[in-house]
Amino acid sequence: MLLPMVETILAAGEGGATFTGGLKINADVEVVPASFNAKAGIGVLGGGVWNELNPMNGTVTNWPNLVDAVSGEPTGVSLACTARDSFNANGHFGLALSAATDGLLGDYIYIGPGTITFTITGLDPQSSYNLVVYCVGGSPGQAAIATGAVAGTTTASTASRFVLGNNYLQNADAIPDAGGVLKFRLQNTPRNNFVAFNGFQLLQNPNLSIERVDDQHVVVKWRHGNLLEAAAPTGPWTPNVVGVSPYFIPTSSSVRYFQVQDP
Repeated sequence: MLLPMVETILAAGEGGATFTGGLKINADVEVVPASFNAKAGIGVLGGGVWNELNPMNGTVTNWPNLVDAVSGEPTGVSLACTARDSFNANGHFGLALSAATDGLLGDYIYIGPGTITFTITGLDPQSSYNLVVYCVGGSPGQAAIATGAVAGTTTASTASRFVLGNNYLQNADAIPDAGGVLKFRLQNTPRNNFVAFNGFQLLQNPNLSIERVDDQHVVVKWRHGNLLEAAAPTGPWTPNVVGVSPYFIPTSSSVRYFQVQDP
């Protein structure tokens, strides 16, 4: 069976790729349901459909079967967290918001002081994911220390634009465990007794990619499966002679087509 996201065209002298499929989830905390969803915007990884994480006055800490940002269809991916308190800071935000950020950074789940644990389940354990976590409170300095699937410390000095290390953290190669689980924790910094979570974005990385190395070479990389190649997009397909990622190709080579097949 051919995996989705795997058909890639490599042209002589070029290192480009096109991909189809791939899970994408957008999720933002909405204390007042549906009030700001239209303004959630694009975040860091682009827009689409947003899942609203409504804590319902602390009674909900689990959101099952989140929908895909592109198709709007249920994915089987769920989010659970250990915090209950929430706040809507729109209109009285200590950090100035903008039209690009207020829908996403204007609401948050929080704990103070302490640690919030987040568990994302239902992922493909053979894939990697680009994970972005938004974590800024309502006042300057309400920062977060993150560990687990995403790690680092924010400074929480701006909310008018998305700034890595300031109001969000990112792991472009987050790998689930064997059960398809990603877990991360947010903790308050020593100078602040409060930590907030605004939402997250998750994008499944393609199994197969092609990148330019230099003027003379491109490289084909794949995470799992067997690499097949052909001289035409309709085949016939034959196993790649190297069979091990990464596979380097001179840019002077003729056009070749690649796809990955389950063993």
